Amino acid sequence: MSERKVEVSINLETNVESVVLQPDYYLSNFKILLSFVADRYSFLLSEKESRFYKTFSCLSADAQKLLTRCYMRKGQLFRLDKLNYTEINDKDEALKELINANLVSELESQSVADWITLFNKAELVKAFNKSEWKNFKRKELELFVIEFCENHDIPQAIIDHTILFVPSDNFETYRLLFFGNLRQDLTEFVLQDLGLMTYESYSISDKSLAIKNRDEIDALKTLHELSELIHSRPEWTPELMDQAIERIPQLQSQSTLYLRRRSKIIYALARENERMGEYARAAEMYPQSQHELARERYIRCLEKLNKPELAWYELQKLDAEATSFHDKSFVLTFEKKLAKRLRETVKNRTSFYIEEQAIQLSRSQRSVELDVCDWLAQQGGVAYWTENSVFNTLFALIYWQGIFEDIEGAFYNPFQTQPADIYEPLFITRRESTLLKIRQLFQDGSCFRSHIRDTYQSKYSLACSFAHWQMVDAELLDTLLEKVPFSDMDKITQRILSSPKEFRSGQPDLIYFDNNGNYELIEVKGPGDRLQNNQKAWFDFYQKNNIPHRVIRVIYDD
Repeated sequence: MSERKVEVSINLETNVESVVLQPDYYLSNFKILLSFVADRYSFLLSEKESRFYKTFSCLSADAQKLLTRCYMRKGQLFRLDKLNYTEINDKDEALKELINANLVSELESQSVADWITLFNKAELVKAFNKSEWKNFKRKELELFVIEFCENHDIPQAIIDHTILFVPSDNFETYRLLFFGNLRQDLTEFVLQDLGLMTYESYSISDKSLAIKNRDEIDALKTLHELSELIHSRPEWTPELMDQAIERIPQLQSQSTLYLRRRSKIIYALARENERMGEYARAAEMYPQSQHELARERYIRCLEKLNKPELAWYELQKLDAEATSFHDKSFVLTFEKKLAKRLRETVKNRTSFYIEEQAIQLSRSQRSVELDVCDWLAQQGGVAYWTENSVFNTLFALIYWQGIFEDIEGAFYNPFQTQPADIYEPLFITRRESTLLKIRQLFQDGSCFRSHIRDTYQSKYSLACSFAHWQMVDAELLDTLLEKVPFSDMDKITQRILSSPKEFRSGQPDLIYFDNNGNYELIEVKGPGDRLQNNQKAWFDFYQKNNIPHRVIRVIYDD
C-alpha cells in the first residue's frame, strides 16, 4: 500500500501582503488536483472524464490558464471581454485552442435567461437605451428586460458580445473526488499558498478513498444540487417539491458520506413539507432520515394528522431509546400533551431546572455578553467571552494524537480539518489504543498539563475544526491550566469525545475567574432569551458533576 505524506493551519502571524504568488499559481494548484484524482480514482472516471485530463495536459500554457480561470469563476457562461488576465499572453489564440478541443464553445442561444446575469445594471440601461430603468431594483429590471425582449429584437449592443459556454461537469467530478464534496474549491490551495491555512501532516493511502464506485459520484452530485436548491430558499410549490423528491437518489450504498448527505436532504425536504402543511408527506419522509431531529418531527406530524395513538406509540419507543438530552426533553414536554389527549398516565419524571441570577444593567451599544463581562469585572476577577471555544480547544489539544491518527479512510485529501469518521460511532473504537494512552495522563496532573502545553506549542495555528486559536491564546491557556481542576477538564472533554457532534455546541458564553483562584462557567441571557436544549444538556451535566456554573439573566433599566 503506497502512502503520500501530506504537509497540507490558520497561520495567525502571516503577513498576507508580504506573500508574493506566482502569476500562474492557480494553474499549478489545478494540475495538482487533476493529477491527484487521475492517479487515485482512474477506475471511477468515465471515458469522457479521462479524456478531459489527457486533453488538458496537451494544451498550451495560455489555454490551460484561460480554462482554469473560467473554472475559478462562478457559473458556466462568461463574457469574453471580461476574461482579461495579464499572465495570458494571447487570449484569442488560447480561446481558439479550447474551442477546437471541445472544452469551450460560443453560446449560440439568444435566450434572455442565458445572458441577462452577465450584464450589470448600467450596461443593460445603456444597451436598451432606457434611462427610466436606472432606478429599478435588479429583479425588477430583469423582468422589464425579459418583457421587452419578448416583443422586440435584442439590441445589437448585447448581440455583439461573445458569450462563452464552459461546461463544468468534468471539473466537478474531479473536484468531488478530490475534496469529497462540492463546497470546497481551488480557494483551499490559495489560502495555503498565502500562508493563511496550514494543515496537519497525515498519510493518505491509496485505499483511503472518499468515494468508491461510480454510482456514488452521480448520487453525490444530485444531492449537492438539491442542497443548493434548498439553500436558495425557493418559493416551494407542489410541482417543485414533487420534482425535488423525485430526484432523491435511491442508491443501495453503505457509504457514510452518501448516507449522511442523503439523510440531511430528506430531512430538509420533509421539514419544508411540514411548513407547507403537507404533514402526510412529511410523515412519510422523516422515518427515512437519520437526522437527529427526524423522530421528533415525525411524532409531531402524526399528532397533526390526528393520529395520537400512533404518535404515543412512537413517543414511547423514543423514550426507551433516547440518548440525547434533546430527545429526552422532547419526550418530557410532548408526553404531557399526548397523555392529556389520550387520557394516558404520565410517568413521574424529574424535570430540568436551574435557578437564574437576575442583574439590572444600563443598556449599552455593545452585546449583552460584554455588558456582563464588565459587570463581573466590577465584582472582582476577569471574564472571557468564549462560548464553545475553550473546551473544544482543550478537547483538540488533549486528543490531538487520536483525532489525527493515521486510520484507514479517515483522511482522503490534503485539506481536512478533522477525520472523516469523527461523527461516526466507531470513531473511538478505531483509536482505542491511542486514546487509552492519552487517558492515562489524567492520573497525573503535572503530566496532563505538560501534555496540553506541548501540544499547544507544536500544533498552534494548524487547522483543526475544534481548535480556536484566536480565542484561546497562550495567556488564557495558562490561566485555564492554573485555575480549572484537571478533573473538570477531563469530565468535560471526555464528554465531547463521547459524541463530538452533539457536545461541541451549547457550552456557556463566558468563563469567569475570580480573585480567589476559582473559575465558573456562565451563560448570559438577555430579555426574552431562554436556554436551548443543547445548553440545558450541558447545565444538567454540570449539576451532576459539581462543575461551577451559573445563568445570569440581564434586565435593562429601560
